[in-house]
Amino acid sequence: MSVPLKLTLFGANGRMGKELRALIKEDPGLAYACGIDRQETIEQGMPPQEEKTLPLSEGLREPTDVVIDFSQPSAFMELLGALRSRPIALVSGTTGLLEGHRQEIRGLSRSVPVVWASNFSKLGNLMVFLAGEIARIADAEDLEILEAHHKGKKDAPSGTALSLFEALKQKNPSLRPVFSRHGDGMKRAEGEVAILAVRGGDVVGDHTLFCFGEGERLELTHRAQSRRAFAKGALLAASWIHGKPPGIYTMADVLGLPSLTNNE
Repeated sequence: MSVPLKLTLFGANGRMGKELRALIKEDPGLAYACGIDRQETIEQGMPPQEEKTLPLSEGLREPTDVVIDFSQPSAFMELLGALRSRPIALVSGTTGLLEGHRQEIRGLSRSVPVVWASNFSKLGNLMVFLAGEIARIADAEDLEILEAHHKGKKDAPSGTALSLFEALKQKNPSLRPVFSRHGDGMKRAEGEVAILAVRGGDVVGDHTLFCFGEGERLELTHRAQSRRAFAKGALLAASWIHGKPPGIYTMADVLGLPSLTNNE
């Protein structure tokens, strides 16, 4: 019988952390090493010996194979700093990252394997791949991106919306993003791609790519109906990355899809 893959969850008490804990319980090939979170409490009824939640300084001392991170950029930087002294493979879905964060990821990836992705769902990543194909084939058409998320999401536009744009730009480098339109003189310019964000309710994540042609239009839409799709993808990535050499990987690598060169 194979030894279960031991996983540490960073941001264990968040929405994704709770989803991941539930899925780990269901998979005999996975084991919950511990959770790391700034919040001290865990849900009532959670057996502490099974699902302990520790501060960062203590959590990384637990034996583990892969750290899975769904947190906020500030907490993410703390995690990257801690992993320099204890190299462990990392799977991260934290979005809203700036160039400084990305430089830190690149630095860590010289010593450990890292999967970073804005979207861990299989069909969401298939959408990003198809977006590139649309840009390649319909290079003279008008392209726009619309995303909707719950009202508590802090970053805008979403990481997935930005990944969709990068897929378009990789096939058509002349494209440039526009993040708002307001007032007079806002006629759509050649090469513009509006990336528009809608926030409200408890929407898990909806993304639509519009491709407008003469007398026709194509709409490519992905709707995430629960966070389970993202959690399953993150666990797939954790199993895939275990034992890989250092470097930055994407969900495209995990799924065997062509990878964006700048999706890091």
